[in-house]
Amino acid sequence: MSLDVEALQLAIWLLPLPLLLFMVGGTGLRTRWSWIQVAALSLLAILQLLVQATAQADNASWFPHRQHIWIAAAIVFLGLAQSESIALALDREVGRKRRMISSGTSILLLGLAAFLPGQEHSLPLLIGAASLFGLHEINASLLPGPLWQRVLRALIVGFFAWSMVMPSMLLPLSAATVLSVALDTMWMIRRETLQRLSRARESLKPQALKDLLASSVTLGTSDEEAIPVERLQALLAFAVQSTSATGGAIFLYHEAPTEVGTTSRRLVCVASEGALAKLRKQDSHLPAQILLSRMGEDAVHAVQLDPDARTDAFVLRTWDVSSIAAVPVRTRGRTLGLLAVSGRESLPRFGPRDRQLLEFLGMQAAFSLHYDTVYHQLQEESRLAREFEIAAGIQRGLLPRAMPETLNLEIASRLLPAREVGGDYVDLIPLSDDRLLGAIGDVSGKGLGPGMIMLIVRTILHVLVDLQPNTSPSILVRTLEEKLVPQLGPLTFMTFLLLRWNGRDRSLTWCGAGHESMILVNSAGAVSRIKTGGLALGIARDRLPAREEKRIQLSQGDTLLLFTDGVSEGRNPAGEAWGIGRLETSLSQLHGRSAQEILEGLIAELERFRDGAPAHDDRTLLVLRVV
Repeated sequence: MSLDVEALQLAIWLLPLPLLLFMVGGTGLRTRWSWIQVAALSLLAILQLLVQATAQADNASWFPHRQHIWIAAAIVFLGLAQSESIALALDREVGRKRRMISSGTSILLLGLAAFLPGQEHSLPLLIGAASLFGLHEINASLLPGPLWQRVLRALIVGFFAWSMVMPSMLLPLSAATVLSVALDTMWMIRRETLQRLSRARESLKPQALKDLLASSVTLGTSDEEAIPVERLQALLAFAVQSTSATGGAIFLYHEAPTEVGTTSRRLVCVASEGALAKLRKQDSHLPAQILLSRMGEDAVHAVQLDPDARTDAFVLRTWDVSSIAAVPVRTRGRTLGLLAVSGRESLPRFGPRDRQLLEFLGMQAAFSLHYDTVYHQLQEESRLAREFEIAAGIQRGLLPRAMPETLNLEIASRLLPAREVGGDYVDLIPLSDDRLLGAIGDVSGKGLGPGMIMLIVRTILHVLVDLQPNTSPSILVRTLEEKLVPQLGPLTFMTFLLLRWNGRDRSLTWCGAGHESMILVNSAGAVSRIKTGGLALGIARDRLPAREEKRIQLSQGDTLLLFTDGVSEGRNPAGEAWGIGRLETSLSQLHGRSAQEILEGLIAELERFRDGAPAHDDRTLLVLRVV
């Protein structure tokens, strides 16, 4: 094997080391098997250096002739550490004994083969070692994990067996092994991160918050604020479990009156667990105060105590633990207390992710202490949400549920509110003698207020039509305005369009009040805009304007589109509006289809243009197709 190839192999063995070191030092996956992987890779790198050294010295000793066997033994050792690291992270003990026996025996056979003088004597041992390594990889493949883990293990076994008779196959074996180690390490890091995020996300869910913050128990004699001990105890248990700590404690400031009329303020342990459970029963406020003072008045980040520092050593000695990580509990610039967890003697350091989690839980503890205020606020928001939902249901119930059948006309309409309750209005009222009254409108603003005005308009219009069904559109609009304007706010107005269809002669009569133009596509496919005219309802209040009535004769095959400005002003993620031009183009392309197909096609084109951008206004379309 050339020196270039050997140098490449050396570089390959060193590649996964940074990932492994990050895993053992920064993610909380601090297991002995991870460190053994680091040791195995280091051993492989040392062996590779020995290969280069003996090759340059042109040494004819036994090592150069058996180098592939020693490297293979180190690879089996690395594979064992890799599989056991995954098993420990997954908490899977099943198959561990078989994996240990098969890999250990494989290493023993390889060691024996390395000392035999000829290949013909060592070949049976090499075949046995490869078979046992394959058995180890089969058992390791039974551990839960992605499919590529099993595929890589199968490749490694194949390359391993091949390298026993052809040492040149060590390079692909090295590459496959390192790729497997790197991918497994990244998978474990990602899995640990997702688990932490999942636990944090679960703790923020409404039901989890309800369970975590369900009870409130008062500590001491102060009536200023109730301390939710059970909530904090549950949160502390979560902190200890998530950081693999041996115990934890939460201290809070407690105020009590003194004999001389002043108020004393001292830290009290309100929740404790594990190695720090004893702090709840003893006077431990002084070490806690020292620890909190060490973090500073404005600190919000978690700190790790240094056993070499005098004050830190005092706290550790007093609490009888080997290491402590702590974070202040603060809110609105006020220090409420302290959250601390103790580390294991074998793993004294907490990783950065552990400290980040503690900082998050410190904020959660502050939230728990002010839960009552937040809970009432959430209750109020929930009540408003239910009221909005009821109002939206009422509004949906008042919209046309089915298109009325009328002579020589197909009808399709859709209202898409931007919020639960919309300010757009569309209505269809059948009349006698094959006539139909249609209305479309848009109240300024969005939400519940405009939605209520829409309901008022509908109620007034239906009452007027019931009393005088033969009244012309212009008189209906004028009467509606007289009834509506006194109920509008000073800055509220409504665009409105009322039309009457006569199915016998295919004529359309309308009265506009500042609404969008209608778009007409005639039977030949020509597109034109028809201005509706008039002044919006509520613009002129001292002296109501006269209302003008217009009429148009339609023919079979004509299509008329009525819409609100939320359709033409719908915007894409770049902020560009759809525009009436695109609306006309889409309508022209859909010409000749049924009214319902035209409606669905226009909505689909609008949604395609918006590309997921939020709707900032209600959207309403009314399609009339003459047949």
